[in-house]
Amino acid sequence: MTDDQKAAQSTWMLVDLFKIEQAACLWVEVDPSLSWSNRSATEKSEVSAANQMLSSAIDLKQLPISRAASGQRLGGKTPLVSRQDLKVWAKTKNETPKFLFDTLMPFSDPERATEASVAKNKGGRPPTYDWDAFIIEIIRIAEDEQLPDTRPELTQKMLSWFSETYDQQPTERLVSERVYNIYKVLRPKQ
Repeated sequence: MTDDQKAAQSTWMLVDLFKIEQAACLWVEVDPSLSWSNRSATEKSEVSAANQMLSSAIDLKQLPISRAASGQRLGGKTPLVSRQDLKVWAKTKNETPKFLFDTLMPFSDPERATEASVAKNKGGRPPTYDWDAFIIEIIRIAEDEQLPDTRPELTQKMLSWFSETYDQQPTERLVSERVYNIYKVLRPKQ
């Protein structure tokens, strides 16, 4: 995927209602703005399969059409599906397409990503630990070093990282739960 395609895809992180074709393209990480003739044979095949998958889910009433767009289907216009309904349905299929679930860095521009991740103080107690930084450190370890073979090893490594980075650390149980979820996806048989 080119930088222009990544930038275009990142903007789709802000969309709440999708045409089926748009959702199908994003599901397989193809820029929806590309014309059909500008797509490779593989991209065309993947988009067609994703389109059929989503359309079938709608026809089988597994994936609802957005209430805001429900009248459009009767009028002959393209039906729309909501981001939330797509997330719920994707989870039933054990799928995690990036455009729905990649919340760490929704923008390809690092400055915009940093600005987007700074939340306004809405009152209440601030979070005790920076779990986004925790995930980013795990990604850095996976990229620069290598993830430890076992969950307990990574748990201990991340507890040490918290202590060194923040002069405090969460309980081993909290870290272990998050590490478990990562290894459940990356190394399911462990």
